[in-house]
Amino acid sequence: MKANSLSSAILLALACTACSVTPEHEPQPSVIVEIDGEAVGSAGLKPEQARITDEAIYADVSVLDRIQERIKRLNSEGLRSAFDYHFTKAQHWLDFARDEYSENDRYRVIEGAVNQTLILVGEMEEEKSDISMDTPLVPGSIRVREDLWQKAAEMKQHPGFRCAQHLIAEFEVRLVQAGHEEWEMGWRHSLSDIRAVERLVKEAEIELARCAIEAEEPVTNRFTIAYFDFDLDDPKSETAQEIQRLMDIIASMDAVISIDIFGHTDRLGSDAYNMNLSQRRVDAIRQMLIERGLDGDMIKAKAFGESQPVVECQDSEMADRKELKACLAPNRRVEIEVVTSKRVLKGERGPRHGR
Repeated sequence: MKANSLSSAILLALACTACSVTPEHEPQPSVIVEIDGEAVGSAGLKPEQARITDEAIYADVSVLDRIQERIKRLNSEGLRSAFDYHFTKAQHWLDFARDEYSENDRYRVIEGAVNQTLILVGEMEEEKSDISMDTPLVPGSIRVREDLWQKAAEMKQHPGFRCAQHLIAEFEVRLVQAGHEEWEMGWRHSLSDIRAVERLVKEAEIELARCAIEAEEPVTNRFTIAYFDFDLDDPKSETAQEIQRLMDIIASMDAVISIDIFGHTDRLGSDAYNMNLSQRRVDAIRQMLIERGLDGDMIKAKAFGESQPVVECQDSEMADRKELKACLAPNRRVEIEVVTSKRVLKGERGPRHGR
């Protein structure tokens, strides 16, 4: 029962003294435990019968706020994208709990939603890779619109799932919320949630279609876009022109899935020094790409030091160190790998390494 005021609750109670309430619709009490001598529900909230004072309500809201902070950190610290399926689902379970709490819901649906949030948040914080994608019903909810549940199951198997995962997560939780509204108040009260789900399904279908092509046939395009003089992290002068040419190529691609850049050095110097030098080189190129309009979040940079040479030069065959440095010049480079839905350029051409 959602009581909008104390007086209306009393009137309703008087009106129903002779009414029979079926067991399946009786309020379900929380599992109550004690923490520091104080009774709280299994989700860390006050049991329903205790939510009658400002202090109790403030304590419950503080619990919800602390969970919200944990969700926020998952994104702000880079552990989960805001579009991630499990991140989105955790947020909407918490939103569901807040909505019902604000309406003074007296069923265990609030604890159920909070517990689902806590399970997901805990597993994401532990960086687990096998988090379940099931969406269970919670106490006080029934399964409604089986066609939409089936649609969710199909979408989670779609090759373009990653493009619509946040929408799918949201509409699954909204379906549970619709089931609670129908169970508690009747079909008419679930309509706003059902409309929201139908709208989200349509948006998800559009995103799945957009993403399907790139998910079906990813193609890797690899280019060498910069060379460096010995022991320097400033690229050669022709690099700016090559990067602009690369930007034109990327603009012509159907869909860019990922961009990775790799920094390299020659073998002269220690391993540790060369690893650091290759990192500085790849960082310099990454910054040039960002300045020309690429999304920094899409670009992943990795340094390889001297571990991946493209040429081998024997000291014994070189007249002096200057000739050796010149021979090793092709190794002092930064490469870029662009994964797209369609190959746009065959072959590879990079700037002249000189020397």
